[in-house]
Amino acid sequence: DYKETISAAHFVLWVKEQLEKKYGVEIVEQGGLNVYTTLDPEFQAAAEEAIAERIEGNETGFGANNAALVSIQPQTGQILAMVGSADYFNEEIDGQVNMITSYRQPGSSFKPLVYSLALLNQYTAATVFYDVLTHFGPDTPKNYSGTFHGPLSMRQALGNSLNIPAAKAYFLAGEETAIVPYVNKLGLSLDENHSYGYPLALGAGEVMPLEYAEAYTAFANGGAKVEPTAIIKIETADGEVLEQWDEKEVEKTDVVDPEVAYIINDMLSDPTVNLGGSGGYMYIPALDNAAKTGTSTDEEGYPQDGWIVAYTPTLVTVGWSGNANGEPMAWNGEAYQTIAPIWKNYMTKILNRLEPTEWKRPEGIKEVAISK
Repeated sequence: DYKETISAAHFVLWVKEQLEKKYGVEIVEQGGLNVYTTLDPEFQAAAEEAIAERIEGNETGFGANNAALVSIQPQTGQILAMVGSADYFNEEIDGQVNMITSYRQPGSSFKPLVYSLALLNQYTAATVFYDVLTHFGPDTPKNYSGTFHGPLSMRQALGNSLNIPAAKAYFLAGEETAIVPYVNKLGLSLDENHSYGYPLALGAGEVMPLEYAEAYTAFANGGAKVEPTAIIKIETADGEVLEQWDEKEVEKTDVVDPEVAYIINDMLSDPTVNLGGSGGYMYIPALDNAAKTGTSTDEEGYPQDGWIVAYTPTLVTVGWSGNANGEPMAWNGEAYQTIAPIWKNYMTKILNRLEPTEWKRPEGIKEVAISK
């Protein structure tokens, strides 16, 4: 059974697609272009291995036969790793579909974006949210645990990923008329004419992992987002340089207030409130790392897509788990069990390549004791 091996298949084909759009199919097919890309072989191998080591257990234990991961360097936008599926050659899992460029609902991993806009509206990490039975029109949203927690700070509400406070944050952020343009400025492409309502804050708008990674570069960079790039240099067959990437020319777009970015980073890297704690799947002790999981659900309430967005000041990673055909996972298949362990395993493999770093703290940040 002859199988042509192609390393980093999804990435290579995605780059080829970019080139065809720019230079035309003929030049790409026959032109003998030499293309130098940003992919880091060590990061790519670590991502592929982390998925391979977990995927069997994910399928048997949680009903998720597929996973994907992308890593971007936030300062430059360079794509260091892109794994579009657990196995490009496996048709049973629709392996050829690149999940990194597919649209899915992000679940709770979208909440930090909504809270960041609420922070811009002068609310704080200590703002009290009442996690109690609340009617939003005819709806009464529930928390994942099915229980209520009473008064909590924004930090606790985000760390414990509670839905009722997030639905309230939707209104404090200015509802969809404010949230949709804001997240699109970060790099997402939500439909500005669609009526999402408060479920938007719980992840009802579809996002693409690659765009998602772009959006979170704004937080990793302390306010400025950078577009993902895959190409360092393109030469023709006779050595003429068509394109040359230059770090000095990287466009940084200020999209988030630096103080807001710092507070989000601080809340998402606080092991005292975040699910899993300091020993869990979302925490790397050697680094300042922020992380948020998200699980979308189908109409019956079964988990459908598992997400992790996790970043340090020098690396933004988005991971996805689930089934490419949209079939739900098993009832226990939430993100913390399916994709967070893949991310942690990946990070452990590349730890020697990552500098210990800290969030750059803007001058205007104050710490004040507040009574609930």
